[in-house]
Amino acid sequence: MLFCFGKGILIGLSIAAPVGPIAVYCIRQTLLRGKVFGVAAGLGAATADMLYGLLAAFGMMQITAVFNEFRLWLRLLGGLFLLYLAVKTYFSTVDANDNKVVSPLNLIDTYCTVFFLTITNPMTVMMFFAIFSGISSTVGINQFIANILIVIGVFSGSALWWIFLSLIIEQVGKKISVSWQRSINIISASIIGGFGLFTLFKL
Repeated sequence: MLFCFGKGILIGLSIAAPVGPIAVYCIRQTLLRGKVFGVAAGLGAATADMLYGLLAAFGMMQITAVFNEFRLWLRLLGGLFLLYLAVKTYFSTVDANDNKVVSPLNLIDTYCTVFFLTITNPMTVMMFFAIFSGISSTVGINQFIANILIVIGVFSGSALWWIFLSLIIEQVGKKISVSWQRSINIISASIIGGFGLFTLFKL
């Protein structure tokens, strides 16, 4: 059973580690707002990863059918949300004192933003389909427990990656002056917007 948990951690790491719009957003949050916001963003991504892992582990064929049916709508929704996030990032302030205020509302907003960004990311869905395609979906008690441990491992591996990344990036963020923060917003918005346009053009 420990093997199943370890397998889930590796899956979570492999899903979270590739550089994409989610990573760009989490890095930006950490650089400009601190590791707490980076971790909140990462936990949003890890929760979405866990949800897809749960669905894939216990209903692979059904989820595949649903995804194929709504694939274009998911791409449209994900692409539009990325463009919205790019515009929001571009016009966000960099010198307001409340930008780094750690309040439950700010953290929940960051968490929910990345959760929605991850859940509507078609690449996340396809990666889970590819990885979980070889996992049995039988309903025996041993397989059920194994699947649960894998899903918990997926969340743990994804969360560990984002926490580690936030701790590393924060050290860089401490050395960034206010004059550089505007550049970070522009670069982040450009990358996120680029991913959004790419997603829409693939419709």
